[in-house]
Parts: sequence; structure tokens; C-alpha cells
Amino acid sequence: MEARSVTLHIDLRDARPSVTRDVLLPWDAPLPLVSSVIQQVMGWEDYHLHGFTRGGEFWGAAPRWTADPRDGDEASEQDVSLRTLLPTQDAVATYVYDYGDSWELRLTITETHEEDCADLRILAATGGHVLEECGGIPGYAALVEAAQATADQRPLTEDQAQLLEWALEVSGLEGTSALHEWLTRFDAAGARARLAALPAPDPPEADGSPEGSPVSDHPGDPAPARADGSPVDDHPGDPVPAGAEEGSPDGSLVGDHP
Repeated sequence: MEARSVTLHIDLRDARPSVTRDVLLPWDAPLPLVSSVIQQVMGWEDYHLHGFTRGGEFWGAAPRWTADPRDGDEASEQDVSLRTLLPTQDAVATYVYDYGDSWELRLTITETHEEDCADLRILAATGGHVLEECGGIPGYAALVEAAQATADQRPLTEDQAQLLEWALEVSGLEGTSALHEWLTRFDAAGARARLAALPAPDPPEADGSPEGSPVSDHPGDPAPARADGSPVDDHPGDPVPAGAEEGSPDGSLVGDHP
């Protein structure tokens, strides 16, 4: 019997500490839905452009970036499915988000399932919240190190103190202890709620990578902000621990940790 759903493994490249997510979703899920799933389980706000790439192909939501400009314009992701992006368990693709900070997430299929996927599920996770606008992987590493220094009661440099002050302001959290927990512990309850709010999974009408009219991936949203003082939306949420929490496609999920 043909596989209908898959476990998608999402791995933020070069992140230390490791940031991964495992999600159950239909293999024929259209890429716009896959992007929304990634945004929700990463705790991001979908303010920026994004795209999917595999080999020499690139699918995006707006014509602003290509994996290799010499290859020409990108194609719209609208009518392309996860099965086209990752046709086998050996295939590897990349989801790129925010072409300034350039978050790159490695996408692979770890399991296939014959059952239909009635709902989207987070099955496992490592790492906590990755704060947008922090400067990509180098900025993320610096932020985690600064937060860890406060947890260890080590003295902070001036740069670390300023970085933590900015992170507390944009996250809406109170105190460096809460920030450290937020950066290192996965918000399982929040992720489940965000996934439940997404539209029910439907396969695309036509699979492939046709040319079409690209659409904006963030209409009407206010511009986010960086540490230099430009505005940013808050990212509140109570962190819930998840150190490689395991779940299964039968309905069990990453557990809460009150």
C-alpha cells in the first residue's frame, strides 16, 4: 500500500545547542502548508520570505531569491507537494527563512506511514525557541551563551548585557532566568495549539513545479525588528521542556512539563 503520511525531520543547520523538530503530516501536503507547519513548530511569526530548495530546483512564495541566480527565476510553491520536494526517504531538501539572517533547515523523511494524516502532530523536539532577528546562527549562539552565563552566575561582557536586554524586550519575558528557559526548552503546548489552528491538510490540485504568479508570504504583517532598535513583534509564551521528547504517529505527542 502506498504511503500517505510521513514523519518530517526538521534540523536547524549549525545550531548549537541542537534544534530539531519531528512532525507528522500528509506526504501530499502542499508546500505552503509545510511552510506554515515549520513556522509554527519553530515558534516563528512568518514575517520574512522563505523558500524550499533541492538540488538545482527552488520553490518560493515570492520572486525575491533563488538557490543559484544563474539558474534563473524560482517557481511558485503553490501547487507543489512535499512528495515532490522529498520523493524518497533518501532525499534531502532545505527550507530557507529570512534571507537576511538566513535560517537554513535541513528537511528529511524519517518514516513513512500507510495511514492518512487526519491532523498535524508534533512528535519530538530538541532545543527551545530560536529568536527571530537575532543575527542568524552566530547571533543565536551568542544569545544562548549570554543566557547561559547568567544561569551559571558568570560575569557578562557589555555586549552580552546589551544582547540580553534586547532579547528580553522583544520576547516580552521578565528576567534572564525565564529567557534562558525559553531558549533551551521546547513549548510543546504552544506548538500543538498553533498546529491545531492551521487549515486541515489538503493535497494540491496539481503536483509539480509549474510557473505561476508568486504570492507574498506575509501580507499585512508589520515589519519585524533587529537589535539596532527597529521595531519587532513580541514572542511571548511559557516555555515547556522537551529534551528530545518522543511521540508516535498513533496519536501520542510531545508531553507537557508544567
